[in-house]
Amino acid sequence: MPQLRLALAQVNATVGDLAGNADLVVQYCKEAAAQDVHLVVFPEMVLTGYPIEDLAMRASLIKASQAAIEDLAVRLEAEGCGDVVAVVGFLDQAVDIVDGLGIPKNAPLNSVAVIHGGAIVARQAKHHLWNYGVGDEIRNFVAGHTINIIQIGGIDVALAICEDLWRDGPSAAAKAAEAALLVVPNGSPYEADKDDVRLDLCSRRAREATASWRTSISSADRTSSCSTATRSWSTSSARCSAAPASSHPSCWSSTSTCLPRRRRCPDRTSVSGVWRSSARSSALSPTRRTSRAP
Repeated sequence: MPQLRLALAQVNATVGDLAGNADLVVQYCKEAAAQDVHLVVFPEMVLTGYPIEDLAMRASLIKASQAAIEDLAVRLEAEGCGDVVAVVGFLDQAVDIVDGLGIPKNAPLNSVAVIHGGAIVARQAKHHLWNYGVGDEIRNFVAGHTINIIQIGGIDVALAICEDLWRDGPSAAAKAAEAALLVVPNGSPYEADKDDVRLDLCSRRAREATASWRTSISSADRTSSCSTATRSWSTSSARCSAAPASSHPSCWSSTSTCLPRRRRCPDRTSVSGVWRSSARSSALSPTRRTSRAP
């Protein structure tokens, strides 16, 4: 049975400090590599900081974020972290969308990049935009519509972003794609006494997706839990409570979990142990569009 060693990096990103936030990602990827981690997950939009509100629509920031994520991929390889798969949140831009009524200017995307071997092997945008409480993401972002399935060491990993976990669709797509693990980066602001609500939600979504789940939250939400849970076939289960802000600048945890190797479809391709396919999250039985990772 394959084993995946996963690290959740809760870092305190600063809004607008792309260089400083990239340094944080490199620092924690180095720590992950030193602990033989296969996959390290960073919070939602960690590269730009979050929430960035109307800054998301600035063309200069979008271009800076896109350049920074490409540079980060090369830098991680150069600094000896190329074998680690890193999921890093950043600001991206939708293509082929014309500005118009109801469309945020410059079509910004709340996205994650999957980095491996010095390259970005997959990108995915947030589907369900947070638009209640202090959230105003429909004003700031264009919604995504594709779920990526990343295979790491024989294990199929599905991706979703924060609010996606609270809505129907992405977990169903993960189940239809037969993913063994659902990874959900978060950047939620502080809210007291919500850790149990989130744990119940994640457990329910894991049952619906028939998958394990992992969530990485930003250090701004430090009173909540950075939790892991597995279904019955897993050999390990752990829950990592985030450290108080006074004791550590950030929370770091890692866990090793044995996961069943999913049956391989004939058209699947693996390059250096990492491959991707994508599917529409709204479909109950999505059609895979498989492509080689760079």
